[in-house]
Amino acid sequence: NVLNSQEIWKSLFNSPLSRKQFVDIVRNNAPFLSAAGVASVVQELQRQLLQVAEHPLHVYINTKIALRTTLEARMKRLSPAEFEQVLHPVFQEDELTLII
Repeated sequence: NVLNSQEIWKSLFNSPLSRKQFVDIVRNNAPFLSAAGVASVVQELQRQLLQVAEHPLHVYINTKIALRTTLEARMKRLSPAEFEQVLHPVFQEDELTLII
């Protein structure tokens, strides 16, 4: 199941661009921290959030955003044409292979 808090955080920490943006957010919201302090906070968050599946933050996020339920409900409301537009980018890379 990729639609949960732990996977979202894993993606954030493993993507260099997302990680940089997250570091910037921490830095901007905690101006009293040195660069080393910001790095330490981010590193500790990463350690805790990626190692503990039932971390209270995951429980809170999974409950509040209800991502799977929200996506399921909204996708059921899509027309066939809209649904195709959601799926199209997924298969777009393979179109050339299928044509050849």
